[in-house]
Amino acid sequence: MDKEKIGNFIKELRLEKKMSQNDLADSLNVSRQAISQWERGINTPDLEMLQDLSTLFNLSINELLIGKKLPKTKVSSEVEKVTYEILLQNERKSKKIKNLKILLLVFFVLIFLFLLNYFFTFYNSVNIDLLLAIGKNFDLNGILVTSRETVYLDFNDITLRDGTPVDKIELYYLDDNKKRVIYTSNNNDGGIISDTYKYEEYFDFNNMNDIKNNLYIKVFYNNKSEDVKIKLVKGYSNKSFFIRKDNHDDTFLEFPKKHDINNVIE
Repeated sequence: MDKEKIGNFIKELRLEKKMSQNDLADSLNVSRQAISQWERGINTPDLEMLQDLSTLFNLSINELLIGKKLPKTKVSSEVEKVTYEILLQNERKSKKIKNLKILLLVFFVLIFLFLLNYFFTFYNSVNIDLLLAIGKNFDLNGILVTSRETVYLDFNDITLRDGTPVDKIELYYLDDNKKRVIYTSNNNDGGIISDTYKYEEYFDFNNMNDIKNNLYIKVFYNNKSEDVKIKLVKGYSNKSFFIRKDNHDDTFLEFPKKHDINNVIE
């Protein structure tokens, strides 16, 4: 099908009827730009428009598709019907294929958006860190589990190396140099702290990275006190898309050995 030839033929027919592009557009209820694109061979009329053009110019659809007038015969009338049916079937198939392509495109876009949302929501959303602190008179170890919805912190009882009784313990973090105490004990008892995004009783969930970098333990004894910054050692985070047994490390939550602790803290 020669689009340029069809376009030139439509232009000739329009000029024969002394119609402007606007006149023809009004007759067919289309835009003038559509008529211009037909006549320049950019697009061709669809089946409905071919039928309307055929009626308007008193020509067969075959003549419009061939791009010239043909002798009128009885046979041509039958051929016209067959041609129309073929074009109608092709157009229906074309619309079905086009709609299927649109549905597939929408489906893949939705899948992509779902995976993108899943990635940003859950990737690296669970972290397990080991808590380590080495003071002059005491050590601390513990575990911190964080997710988007919960925080769980657990640390050991504090015992001074020289056996001096502990009067008080404070676990806190600095927020713009302001002290935020999250746990106190009037003896050497360690603690378990849990918090949720709903309540944020102890932690600001939107500021967890800064909190992790500014955690401290303060121990009171014999009218003295010692503040030690708590270091976090990465234990686990859910950054793997696929879980494989051969990649699993059974020792990922082991605390460093005594001779390795100083290197970790430094």
